[in-house]
Amino acid sequence: MKIEAKKIETMRDHDGGQAFSANIYVDGKKVGYVIEDGWGGPLNVGIKKEDCQRIEAHMKTLPDVDTKCTEALEYFLSELVCSVLDTRELKRKLKKPMAFEKGKEKEGIVTWKCKWTETEKIDRIRKQYPNYIFLNELPFDEAMKIWNPEPVFE
Repeated sequence: MKIEAKKIETMRDHDGGQAFSANIYVDGKKVGYVIEDGWGGPLNVGIKKEDCQRIEAHMKTLPDVDTKCTEALEYFLSELVCSVLDTRELKRKLKKPMAFEKGKEKEGIVTWKCKWTETEKIDRIRKQYPNYIFLNELPFDEAMKIWNPEPVFE
């Protein structure tokens, strides 16, 4: 079973956090929608009961999904949407040079204000920081593991 979140729209909630709405598809067919309105409380799920039961049955077959809590479906659908948003954001950020710095004192992601296609600037950056791992050169899945080391879905 393939469960997807599509037509995702994001907005700022009343505290400046992220709210969203998305359509949920199962095996290519739209089964409903989810809305995180940003006002607290559970995720608003607009999916028929029989489709929810199909999704919950599928969740039980996934290795890292806890189905014991009462909000398991809401959590699963929220994380599904967030994983799509993370993928979008990383693709957008990789248009500029992006490197991972791992050292004794500090570790993290570093970016520069130039395009990845500006080879002269990139060469200067490489010479200045020879130990950096450029996420732009890695396969997307590896770059995502560095950028978001604790994904819900792998």
